[in-house]
Amino acid sequence: WGSWGWAPASNAWICQDLYDYYAFTEDTKKLREEIYPIMKEAAQFWIQTLVEEEGTGRLVSSPSYSPEQGPYTAGNTFDQSLIWELYKDTIEASQILGVDEEFRNTLIEQQKRLDPVEVGEHGQIKEWRLEDEEGFPTSWDTTHRHISHLIGLYPGTYITAETPEYFEAAKVSLETRGDDGTG
Repeated sequence: WGSWGWAPASNAWICQDLYDYYAFTEDTKKLREEIYPIMKEAAQFWIQTLVEEEGTGRLVSSPSYSPEQGPYTAGNTFDQSLIWELYKDTIEASQILGVDEEFRNTLIEQQKRLDPVEVGEHGQIKEWRLEDEEGFPTSWDTTHRHISHLIGLYPGTYITAETPEYFEAAKVSLETRGDDGTG
């Protein structure tokens, strides 16, 4: 059963590593010729793939699957955080290179509608958008080795000390998980 490895947003994660290379080296030639074209193509994929969540106007990945746990939902935190980071880095790279202003503006507008992180009723970062709602499966393992819903904390940049509500919720998620995870 291959769902445990199904993660379309991994294209955004790979781009994050590429952009980190640029941030470390400041090799503008490599950014222009190799890194930015890959990032742009990955962002174009999400421009075409995101769907508007009914009733909220948010843009969400759908279907999405939280790594190794599931279930299939729309807009899990893992996907949303990675796409937000991809958009942030691609916007920044476009500005550095002085290219693709119209494309950049599209990313800026879509990024505002991603809203990747939500705090749940227990003060945690929600892994799934529906996890506090009645009827949503409650059989997931809070001590699971993957803490994919915290990817906006690390290696991402969405959750920081400058976002204290999310920063505190990330602490709650980690404390709830405890030290028994294998990852």
